[in-house]
Amino acid sequence: MLTNTEISRIVADLRSQAGEIHWTVLDKECALSLRVTGDNATFYFRTRSPRQVTRSLGDLTEISLLEAKQKALTLLVAVEKGEDLPESKTRKTTATNSDVVYDLPHLLLEWREYQEKLPVPRWKPTDRKARVKYDGFVKNHLIPFNGKPIQDVTPEQLEEHLTMLFRVHSSLAKSGLPWICGAYMWAERRGLCQDGYAKAHRLQMLVKEARWRRQGPARHQPALPVADIPAFMAELREIGGTTARCLEVAILTVSRVQPIVNMKWEHIDFEKGIWRCPKEDMKVQTNGDHFVYLSDQAKHILASMPRVLPGGRKAKWVFSTARGDKICNALTKVITSMNGRRRKRGMPIWIDPEQSRIAGKDRAPTPHGFRATFKSWTRSETFENWKKYDGRAVERCMHHYTRDQYGGAYDREDFPEQQRKILQDWADYCYSYQPTDS
Repeated sequence: MLTNTEISRIVADLRSQAGEIHWTVLDKECALSLRVTGDNATFYFRTRSPRQVTRSLGDLTEISLLEAKQKALTLLVAVEKGEDLPESKTRKTTATNSDVVYDLPHLLLEWREYQEKLPVPRWKPTDRKARVKYDGFVKNHLIPFNGKPIQDVTPEQLEEHLTMLFRVHSSLAKSGLPWICGAYMWAERRGLCQDGYAKAHRLQMLVKEARWRRQGPARHQPALPVADIPAFMAELREIGGTTARCLEVAILTVSRVQPIVNMKWEHIDFEKGIWRCPKEDMKVQTNGDHFVYLSDQAKHILASMPRVLPGGRKAKWVFSTARGDKICNALTKVITSMNGRRRKRGMPIWIDPEQSRIAGKDRAPTPHGFRATFKSWTRSETFENWKKYDGRAVERCMHHYTRDQYGGAYDREDFPEQQRKILQDWADYCYSYQPTDS
């Protein structure tokens, strides 16, 4: 017979594995199994012959292994004789739990807390951006379901609500759909409702039938036209401040905002001219670390950033505040301030003409939009760049990997020298502005 220490070791091993629910057989002769979910471990009687029966025997903290075996043997004898089984303890507990009123916002908050405690969590507890997005969805976009029991919410109501949200905030609606479905399925497993899986499946089918698609022309991140880049960069260089230098390097390295803000001194090799972006900061972490081949202009800007803070402390972040903290995500404000000054001077502001036409109003370029400007420059017919640069090398500069039917198992070339040349040529073009006499 297993000892309490061995049982505890089995429970710990199961909890360390990925997944929410784990089963293990303790004694085949009496059909005794152990079910581990989160913080709970429960003895179960499970048999398929002569008929399928699953019955809870009690929690690990409530009864001993010997008592669980005795109960399992009693049930096994009753099943073999074809007798009616006593009412399940789990069903009684579930009936009691069903008296607790759970509305949808409350359910989603509890589901997230449970997900964060799993051995392989759905969200990192330290991911503040994901937490803010999730909490904002629960607090601001589920108001019609406040105080309404989850049993009374129909999939049709959820589909209608999410479809309305999709029309104004498509990305949040697309994120909210799997959150709601996951929470309902978890609720059924926890005994909080009886039809969680059915509602989740029905909701997915309704959303599929609704065909969530944006009407009209596609809207993308506003990007500056290729021809405007030299003048824009010349104006940007005249602006002082750490945030302006951060935006400048982001454009030169074709980086997303998060990696550039999280840049650390230890990730830069000035001798080799390489900046290593850890995969944790990248959008697609499965692509691994991103190695950026720094142009001469980018290295010059990075070398000008202070490494020693006031008071003699060493700076951890390349773009840090006077207190040593990394700067906040305020790169867009630099562009906004540039346009504000141009308006006061009666000059045309920096905009994306095509996206402004689609939106019916001026749309200034975003930091992410300069990646589109870079891609357009590499394919430019005016400069005949499409003849100079390999398309895959260009994608590597942006940390894009196109997987073939073999999952990229054979195409492993990163084109380091081509990447270095592309980014150097891009930097040379960015600083090619020649003022005209007016």
